[in-house]
Amino acid sequence: MSRPRPPSASYAADVAVLGGGPTGAAAAIALAEAGRSVVVVERSRYDSARVGEALPPEVRTPLAELGVWDRFLACGPSPSPGVAYAWGEHALKYHDFILNPVGPGWAVDRARFDAMLAAAAAARGARVLTATRPLSLGRGPAGGWTLVAASPDGPIGLRARALVDATGRASSPVRRLGGGRLVVDRLVGLVAFLEASGMEDRGTLVEAAEDGWWYTAPIPGGKVAAAFMTDADMVPKGRAARGALWRVRLHGACETRGRLEGRRVLIEPGMVLANTTLIKRPAWDGRAAAGDAAATLDPLSGQGIHRALCSGLDAARAVDAHLRGDPWALSRYSLQVASDFAADLAERARFYARERRWRGRPFWERRTGRPSPGGLTVS
Repeated sequence: MSRPRPPSASYAADVAVLGGGPTGAAAAIALAEAGRSVVVVERSRYDSARVGEALPPEVRTPLAELGVWDRFLACGPSPSPGVAYAWGEHALKYHDFILNPVGPGWAVDRARFDAMLAAAAAARGARVLTATRPLSLGRGPAGGWTLVAASPDGPIGLRARALVDATGRASSPVRRLGGGRLVVDRLVGLVAFLEASGMEDRGTLVEAAEDGWWYTAPIPGGKVAAAFMTDADMVPKGRAARGALWRVRLHGACETRGRLEGRRVLIEPGMVLANTTLIKRPAWDGRAAAGDAAATLDPLSGQGIHRALCSGLDAARAVDAHLRGDPWALSRYSLQVASDFAADLAERARFYARERRWRGRPFWERRTGRPSPGGLTVS
């Protein structure tokens, strides 16, 4: 039997941040600003397409708090005039950003946006390890955490006093240590990217449909993201079958079809998880889950990236206070995550209840009220 390869490099830090998306990068920036040594472990090289292209005007607040507003403008976002809704009736309604005191919304290239945040974290002193994935995680002999990860140069070792899990919905490090999730629904998105010449100045469109809803938004680079949101049990297996379903459902969504008609598909529909979930223990024992690793929002909220940044900031404050000796910092953070999630569920129920045209259809029947704790499933 071959022995595991010894680490080719080792690092020690106050905080290890697992995941270098918006949440992890925000946490790393805030922790570095607080004087903490930080290592970020990120699986990607920030070179692949990512979902989550529309940012609300309120995103300016956490970006300014992180000191990256100028970097954000330099990475080429496109101003978004607002959101159009075909929800509850066939006529379009508009939520314009023109009167918002903090300015317009924004359409971004997510890979470029995430890379900008990671570069900002590195500029503040965090060590950002890309193309690196965790292999094992455990407690250190003298407390804290030990991590072994696979990098392009071979295994690496990492020791840290505290841990921020920003690995997204999978939250695999916490799952391996016994954390489960409460699951509210089985929402998924079938997401395609199309060419979008002439759509650069158009905002986001959300349209309810018989078995789900549509989301389309132009993004920099002459593309538009188009997602059909439905439940996982309504989606067939296989990429070809899912692409066929996407096209069939598009035919029944007149506003979305009118926006996309005649446009060439650049990337065929792929399926992404979009369900609403809450981790059972957001923070304990020197570790804090943040962003989607802690709680996932229904994308209908339009607040995903904004909340990801705020969650990273909140987790950083809690972990920094914990390292300074505050015995209740992580408990307060856990209560905050649970409270925010309860408010999100209530808002989700109110919005879905406004759509009454397809009563009796499974997708809508599953969302007619606020789920009780006894109705949640555990994964």
